[in-house]
Amino acid sequence: MKSAPKKAVVIKKASRFVPAEVVIETIMVGIGLFEAAIFALGGLAARLPVATLAVGIIYFLLPYNLLTAGFALPGRFLHVATWQRNLAIIVLNVPFIMYLGLQGSLAANGLLVVLIVLGLLMNVPKIGLRNIPGLDVISLSLFLAGPFVYGAVLSGAEGLWWLPAWLSMLMVVAANYLMYKLPMIGFDRQVHYDGIDVRLGLEYSLVVAMGLYMAAALLPTIAYGWTGVPATVLLLWYVVVAFQALPFRLIAGAAGLYRVWRAIWWLNYPVGALLAVYAAVLIARTT
Repeated sequence: MKSAPKKAVVIKKASRFVPAEVVIETIMVGIGLFEAAIFALGGLAARLPVATLAVGIIYFLLPYNLLTAGFALPGRFLHVATWQRNLAIIVLNVPFIMYLGLQGSLAANGLLVVLIVLGLLMNVPKIGLRNIPGLDVISLSLFLAGPFVYGAVLSGAEGLWWLPAWLSMLMVVAANYLMYKLPMIGFDRQVHYDGIDVRLGLEYSLVVAMGLYMAAALLPTIAYGWTGVPATVLLLWYVVVAFQALPFRLIAGAAGLYRVWRAIWWLNYPVGALLAVYAAVLIARTT
């Protein structure tokens, strides 16, 4: 007598965190809001026309981010084949680029081209800036913080009074990237991913991130005096939260580090909003 066939048992392993989902969420939603906001701040530096400002905000809210979020990535991503996705991204970007190009000066257009090329080179095969230690964090930070400079140049802002504020922003973006990579260092080593996090290791990555946060917090006060103190106070919260990575690592390992990064990610919203409002008020008073 034959026994009944055994039913296959499917075991689902639930991971404590899902990096792929986080990447999609941050790039498609949070980072788009960030880039649109900083472009608007840069555009307000010399009263950019409303139509150009609106088009730029829409562009940096989504199409711009697709250059690095999905272009040239092999295989299927967001349930779309590679060639279809690349074609869609190009078609979506071209109208905005053409309009902004007609409105901008030679310097503004050149800067926009540089930012677009940086975004494209993040994933291009045999180049892939995100896979080159050092260039991964530098190129991504410039790509994400660049819209502010582009907005300022496009609006025709005079002088470099905005440079310390932008450098502070750039350092926060770079530190956020390092904090995001902390819980993935072990996995990156297993798959032979050669990024800045793997080269530095967990301890040095955390030290560099903390140093960047501290420098970013102090720079506004050093550059702008008492006017920069509110920015310093707000940015010091990044140092406080990032410091929690030490005990959380000992308690929960990679999952603990991931929770610290999530806390930093959510901290971006209130701190970014308050800094944006404060910067807008200061710009309105000086222009």
